[in-house]
Amino acid sequence: MENIKRWFYHKHFPHSHLDKHYLLMDSLYFLASLIFSIIIYKNITLINDYIILFIKVGSVLLLIGTFLCLRFSWKILKNLKYGIKGWNNGYKLIFIVFIILFLLIIYFNQESVIPKIKTEIDQIEFSKFNPLGLSESLSDSGSIVSQSKKIIDKALAPPDPISDKTKDVEQAILKYTNQERRNNGVRELRGDGKLDEVARSHSLDMAQNNFFSHTNLKGEDPTARAIRMGYNVHKELGAGWYSDGIGENIGKMPTGSVEGVGYVSSDADSIAKAQVNSWMNSPGHKQNILDSKYDTLGVGVAYDGLYYISTQDFK
Repeated sequence: MENIKRWFYHKHFPHSHLDKHYLLMDSLYFLASLIFSIIIYKNITLINDYIILFIKVGSVLLLIGTFLCLRFSWKILKNLKYGIKGWNNGYKLIFIVFIILFLLIIYFNQESVIPKIKTEIDQIEFSKFNPLGLSESLSDSGSIVSQSKKIIDKALAPPDPISDKTKDVEQAILKYTNQERRNNGVRELRGDGKLDEVARSHSLDMAQNNFFSHTNLKGEDPTARAIRMGYNVHKELGAGWYSDGIGENIGKMPTGSVEGVGYVSSDADSIAKAQVNSWMNSPGHKQNILDSKYDTLGVGVAYDGLYYISTQDFK
């Protein structure tokens, strides 16, 4: 009985949580986009009287509204996924039971539900989404549905966790870290491409597997991860002293208005500066940044759709 109780309250992903601030903001943006799209859809004939370079203004606005609805829907679902992962097993079990019951209701009422859904879909005039006014021969329902599906697939595609932007954030983090060391009379850290790979691998692991910890899901700490990736963690300190380990800072930084941080722009420099400032306001992270024993730094950043997840590995 005790084992069952312990399992019922166990959290498999204890670091996952629902970001209520972003859930509220994304919900408001979604609602605004939906209302905008409905208004455009209801008045599309009138608005499409305005044509710019053979482009129907109303259809373009409708596509923009639809894209925004899909985009904010995806962000809301992503946030909810993190929230659900942070539940204990008991709540997850109740949620699964609720979903099963809902599907059973649909199944036993499919003769009435399915036709209604099909009727609603058939009433949508997909031609209103066409800004170029394709001819009737090209604008049959099959081709329009296919084009719409491509638009939806593109809108729902998850962002690349590693990109040129995340690498720009990495370079800016190194810059602002060394700025803090100079301001405190400590020699600058040199970048290390191999150590960057170690740090980037951990940030990517956290982004893709939804955890936030110095120890990965395999139980490896920073030093163990570095050794596994072939990085030499041994360092001679002089006078017979040496170290065999890696120091590490990790952080998560969203964009927009961030509590305790202020407004963070979406450019790489702003994200990096906010992250380094956040570390400097935390005694343990600050100690790593200003530790004179370290002379090498690896930085890795990955984007999970909500947060820029950063790892600093010190040697």
